[in-house]
Amino acid sequence: MNHYTLIEDGGVVRSLIQHWKDENIESIAMDFEGEFNLHIYGEHLALIQIYDGHEFFLIDPVKLTSEDLRLLLEESSIEKVMFDCSSDASLVYRSYNIRLSHVFDIRISSTLLGYEGSLSKITHTLLQQEPLVPKKAFQRANWLKRPLSQELIAYALSDVKYLLQLKEILVHNIKEKNLEKEHSLRQANAASVKTRTKKAYLNWREYHKLNKEEQQLLMLLFDQREILAQKENLPPYKVMSKQDLIRFVTEVPLSKEELIRRIRSKNRRIREELIEAFYPLLFTDKTEG
Repeated sequence: MNHYTLIEDGGVVRSLIQHWKDENIESIAMDFEGEFNLHIYGEHLALIQIYDGHEFFLIDPVKLTSEDLRLLLEESSIEKVMFDCSSDASLVYRSYNIRLSHVFDIRISSTLLGYEGSLSKITHTLLQQEPLVPKKAFQRANWLKRPLSQELIAYALSDVKYLLQLKEILVHNIKEKNLEKEHSLRQANAASVKTRTKKAYLNWREYHKLNKEEQQLLMLLFDQREILAQKENLPPYKVMSKQDLIRFVTEVPLSKEELIRRIRSKNRRIREELIEAFYPLLFTDKTEG
């Protein structure tokens, strides 16, 4: 595994930024790891990994203030070379009101040149480098857990190891093909923020198969699940699965006893709160059978 420096202090972040300026380091490779409603409630920035061409750094955002992170992520004099940064830009904006500044997105450049696929695929195509660890192995990892395992750290560092080399090759190829103008226009929007206004159920195929009355009921049950998940700091699926939520709408229980039977949470408190929240929504103005 590559040697790295762990940073958990805002003063060190400021010193590092100054070091890059003093050494005329204008580009750094950067990637994020996050938590997205898998282990606790909500979205959280869990790790920032950086390679400046000489050294690797792991920055623990959990230990830093939003202003510490802002100094790094909004620093306009240092280019951040990333891969497919749109979701990362949206995450830090929603979490900290930070806008990523001066980003070079490898995916934008590679797509313009006709290279499609994951970072691993593009790295293999352009550098003949195989991924150290399959990405799928860490898709459900808990990046907020401390200390991070050596396997997770090795994976995180591998994501930034080749970004600067890839940029160099891609820029060269873009110049050869006289695509600089189009490339510049596309890169200008690399860190555009996607504001999330739609509720998750609007992306569910099952939701669009429901009639209007069923959709209305699903919205109400969904919101109650969300409130309880936030209160318990649990991902919503651990409060109640999507499948069970849909089933309560398409197969409405006929009595409170049936409702109680169908709430399957092993946590007694959550089970009781779900029953209390769902009962008036399912049986208002109805006569129980």
